[in-house]
Amino acid sequence: MEYKKVILLFVFICSLIFVFLTTSIVLVVFKYQKKRRLHKINILDLKTEHENQILKAQIKVQEQTFQHIANEIHDNIGQKLSFAKLQLNVMQDFYNKHQQEIIQEIAEVITESLSDLRNLSRSLSLDFIANNGFIKAVENEIEKLNKSGLYQFKLIVQGDSQFLDLDKELMLFRIVQESLNNVVKHAQAKQILIKLHYTANSLLVNIEDDGIGFDVNKKSNGSGLSNISKRAQSIGGFATINSSTSTGTIIQINIPIYESQKV
Repeated sequence: MEYKKVILLFVFICSLIFVFLTTSIVLVVFKYQKKRRLHKINILDLKTEHENQILKAQIKVQEQTFQHIANEIHDNIGQKLSFAKLQLNVMQDFYNKHQQEIIQEIAEVITESLSDLRNLSRSLSLDFIANNGFIKAVENEIEKLNKSGLYQFKLIVQGDSQFLDLDKELMLFRIVQESLNNVVKHAQAKQILIKLHYTANSLLVNIEDDGIGFDVNKKSNGSGLSNISKRAQSIGGFATINSSTSTGTIIQINIPIYESQKV
């Protein structure tokens, strides 16, 4: 009997050791896998943060360049054209009727050019967006593109419009601006719809066209679409792009906003 008890005790102790070792191994493996997953997540977060920092730096340089060009248009080119128009008006008194008509036509061309330059300056200038807001900037962009007479634009604003942080409004406008430029260059569209839907928590921007569309999975289209998505992500939102070669294109940008920002 004593011999059997010793054997049973030995088996019991061995079983405990086996269970302990198995449990320890499982815990070590689990902790290792968890640590590995966290390490991958940290690397991915660092990579995303690094990409965001690069994007922000690029955008900062781009905005500085845009602002410089806008100031140059306003302070230099615009003033010179205004002075040339003034000189033409003064010259009219010294010429006959036919020559005055020619001078008047030149003055009208200069007036139109000044108007185009003002719209271009507004599109490039951070100050215009800061002082007038995202919606007004979009309206100005539509007005600029409408002058070609090639497109039919429609802007719909739903919900209670809100002023967002300047960084968000600027980034949103650049996304819209880039999207519209892509439509003008590639879509062969006639009708373009921009819909801004405000809720208490988010702003949904839809840009739709009736153009020829494209294959969103095609590599040559990847960089531009990726740029739109990265810009949206940099302000806490996301972008989705749906298109086909027969139904046109829909770009959706969803950006979070907050009730406290309501004006």
